[in-house]
Amino acid sequence: MKGKTALVTGGAQGIGRGVAERFVMAGAAVLLVDVEGEPLRRTAEELTAAGGRCEAIEADVSQRDQVRSAVETCVERFGRVDVLAANAGIAGVKPFMELEDQEWRRVLDVNLTGTFYCMQEAAKPMVEVDERLLGRERYRPLQRIERRPADADAHRSSGPRAVWHQG
Repeated sequence: MKGKTALVTGGAQGIGRGVAERFVMAGAAVLLVDVEGEPLRRTAEELTAAGGRCEAIEADVSQRDQVRSAVETCVERFGRVDVLAANAGIAGVKPFMELEDQEWRRVLDVNLTGTFYCMQEAAKPMVEVDERLLGRERYRPLQRIERRPADADAHRSSGPRAVWHQG
C-alpha cells in the first residue's frame, strides 16, 4: 500500500477505523469520511500522531454531493484515489417489528444508496488515471460494476464494499 491513497467511509470508529489503521500501517495515505465529527477528528489525529498520513472530512454518504466532495478532497489532497473502503453503515435503532418507515429508509439510504454513491464517485477518478481500467483483467471489480445492470446487486446485503485501482 506504500504510495497508495485510500478513502475509508465510516472511518471514525469500529471496523472502518480498523481498516484505516491497517492502510496507514501499510504506508497508504488515508482520507477518513464519517458523519461523527469528533470521533472522526480524533481518529485522524491519532493515526497521524502514530506516523501515518491521514486526513478527515465530515460527510454523509447518503448525500451524493457530500460523497462527490469527499472524493474530490481526496484527489486534491493526495493526488488520486487508489482504494475505496465503503464501510459506512448503520443498523436499525429499534427491534425490527417496531421500525418506522423513515428509520428503515435511513438504513437503506446509508447502507445501500451510500455504498452505490461511494463506488460510483470513487470510480470516476480511478478511470481518469487509467483509461484502460475497465478493459483489463486485473481490474475486475470496476469492470463488473461498469458492465452489470443497475439493479444487479440490489438483492445482496449492503455490507462493506471495496473498489481498488492498482495503476
